Amino acid sequence: MSAHGEANARLGAVKDACDARSLASFGWALFQLWEKIGAPPEDRWALSLLGWFGDDETVRMLTPLIHTWQAQRAHAKAFAGLDVLAGIGSNVALTQLDGIAQRAKYKNLRKRAHKKFEEASDDLDLTAEQLRDRLVPDFGLDATGGLVLDYGPRRFLVGFDQNLRPHVADEDGTPRRSLPKPGAKDDQERATAAYQRFIALKKDVDMVAGDQVRRLEAAMVARRRWTVAE
Repeated sequence: MSAHGEANARLGAVKDACDARSLASFGWALFQLWEKIGAPPEDRWALSLLGWFGDDETVRMLTPLIHTWQAQRAHAKAFAGLDVLAGIGSNVALTQLDGIAQRAKYKNLRKRAHKKFEEASDDLDLTAEQLRDRLVPDFGLDATGGLVLDYGPRRFLVGFDQNLRPHVADEDGTPRRSLPKPGAKDDQERATAAYQRFIALKKDVDMVAGDQVRRLEAAMVARRRWTVAE
């Protein structure tokens, strides 16, 4: 009953009544059934509903499909997928939308994603760069931009160099070439969790560091200014 991608007003009551993660999973299952029967255009609501019920897990599963559809020249589906990301509107969704706008292989997909990202920033009364500032993930770092990894009897300090690559030091500040694996004298539960967190941090930062360095360089070249509040 939702025509042309416009959500029926009663869907709000459905969202209020249902568990969000369960509803997102249900929406994804319906979408998969639609794909399985050939994705008939008259039932494209099965794709649109991802924008109404979807969450960050939906974003992670949908984004690769958008690139695949564009490669297959299924332009309408790819563009509808961008609408879904904009509809979900979370930090993860907007980050993926901006990533497509910046790095997608196909020009028309980049152009459409850029338009949707600009619309999202306008809706928030922000410039595109201000929105990008707000989408920079903090990765759970402290106020100094660092991280303490607790092994129990040992603690290690994580910081970043000028290229946003993480580096490790002992608690007294002595640099280490790498984070050691948990040893026999360490608290195994704490140390294992801390070690795994560092491995995940390196992977996550590697995905965004290049873009952030380029943004900082562009800001310097353009002499961009920020208010104290920003």
